[in-house]
Amino acid sequence: EADYPFGADDRNQDVCEDEWAVSQIKTSVDYDHGNALMTWLCGALNYQTVHHLYPGISQYHYPAIAPIIMDVCKKHDVKYNVLPNFNAAFWAHIEHLRIMGSKGVPATIHMG
Repeated sequence: EADYPFGADDRNQDVCEDEWAVSQIKTSVDYDHGNALMTWLCGALNYQTVHHLYPGISQYHYPAIAPIIMDVCKKHDVKYNVLPNFNAAFWAHIEHLRIMGSKGVPATIHMG
């Protein structure tokens, strides 16, 4: 599951304690690494972490870049979030929606 740096606590939400890249890694969740068909079907959305770190790089390179990022994360003790398959990602998303809905906080729409 992803980390949300400004979750339910009262910290100053103008300041993120993590560096930008670390924040991108902690707040992204990948799924189904190594499944070329899934990568193709979803346009490499299963490599969200790589996309957030390197949005200008072609998605076709994401499967080669992800293991490098994972090694760097391991070296620096940063959790790289990856779920084993689409089914796990789908149900994790449903669970996230359930948790958010149970908080009783009304959703607001803000456009920039």
